[in-house]
Order: sequence, then C-alpha cells, then structure tokens
Amino acid sequence: MRKSELRTIFKRERESLSDEEVRRRSLSITEQVFSSIDFSGIRHIHIFLSVSRYREIDTTGIISRLRIEFPRTQVCVPRMIGNQDRFESVVLLPDSVLEINHFGIPEPCDGVTVESKLMDIVFVPLLCADRQRHRVGYGKGFYDRFLSECRQDCRKVGLSMFPLIDQIDDVEVHDVPLDTIIEA
Repeated sequence: MRKSELRTIFKRERESLSDEEVRRRSLSITEQVFSSIDFSGIRHIHIFLSVSRYREIDTTGIISRLRIEFPRTQVCVPRMIGNQDRFESVVLLPDSVLEINHFGIPEPCDGVTVESKLMDIVFVPLLCADRQRHRVGYGKGFYDRFLSECRQDCRKVGLSMFPLIDQIDDVEVHDVPLDTIIEA
C-alpha cells in the first residue's frame, strides 16, 4: 500500500483505541525500550513529546526513567524553527515550560539546543512501519530531514502502536530507514 492510504488507515486505527489501550501499549513499549536498549555510555537522546489527541504513544514514562536511571544522559525533544519545515533538538529539563506549537505539539519555550550530530539515539514517532524498517509518519518529512543530519552510527528507533506491515509501496530516496522498531 501507498503511504497516503496507510496514513488514513492507521490514523483511524489509533483514533479507535481507548485511553486504557493507549496507556497499556505505551507501558509495554516503555518496558521494551529499557529491556532491549543499552543506555550505558549514551550521552544524547532525542525523543518526541506525545500529542494525546492524536493517541500517540505516551513517551513520558521513557523520559522519566531516563532521568532517574541515566541522569548524565541529556534528553532532548524537538522544537520547531520559526516558519521553516524543520526542528531543532532542545534539552528537556524537569522544569522546562512547554507550549503547544501550531501543529498541536508540545515543545519547550526555551532551552539549550543540541546539534543533531551529537545524538546517540533518536526515538522516532510513526503511524506504521514495514518489515524493511521504513515508516509512515504524518507526511511532512520533519524526521527524515532530522535523521539525515545525524551521525551514521546514531541509532534510529521507531515506536509503534501496531505490528509491522509487509511493505510500504512508495518508499522514496530521502526516506531514512530505522535501525529498530519497537512494537506495542
């Protein structure tokens, strides 16, 4: 199937999930993240902040555990850069003030920006992904641009509410494949 079809199907699938099911799947993903990834020696992690109205995976559990278990690791989140079609990675502190941007995504009002080249792990949002580790996002290309700026050895980890599909038919040259996909 093509990305546009998959986007429609999986948005509908996510919308049909109950609050309890989103919570359950988010907890499952959090547990899998910590049982499958060795965070020792990791200095910079980029992770998205969830948009609850889109029924996204709740990443607050991952962020909280990283802060407690790996206090020397900087946890960074995206912040849109003006009117550009890109974001920067900003250190998220426990007292960071968040505001909702024009896409409905929470982001820090201020904070230290960290170069994408410093990221050791990037957790990537997605609607669905295939067995070749390609993803379908919201279609704006923000993460593909960001991932293309990261080091080659940066681990790209997708977090998925749903099992992998067989294949995305219209993968493009600029689509950056993930290294790992963790499914609920």
